[in-house]
Amino acid sequence: MAPSVQKRHGDDPKQGITANTLYDQLKRFFEECGRVLDSLDDAKGADRLRRASTHWLRHTHASHAIARGIRVEIEKEILGHASLATTVYVSTEEKRRMKAMAKLWAKSWHSCRPSSCLGICIWQR
Repeated sequence: MAPSVQKRHGDDPKQGITANTLYDQLKRFFEECGRVLDSLDDAKGADRLRRASTHWLRHTHASHAIARGIRVEIEKEILGHASLATTVYVSTEEKRRMKAMAKLWAKSWHSCRPSSCLGICIWQR
């Protein structure tokens, strides 16, 4: 058990930890990860982790969940947002859909033959 938790609650894990304790522990963890990335010559990644916070972690979770297919409406509920308007991850979902469509259009452009689209394909014009 973390020393800061023991001071406050003894050895009883049922007491939990405060939000401030969790924040402090995560900040120390992010700082240590930053040092590791520095040792691997990844200064940009190290800087990003040093600036990371619990709020950043919350946004990162939501972005990754939506990118992996969780519906925005479900993530809105998980985040406790009152409406989709406050769930800014909608733009992430829209970008993902547009990227998928761009991939489809690129495939159509390369594979379209007049015989396969009955000569009406816009790509052949």
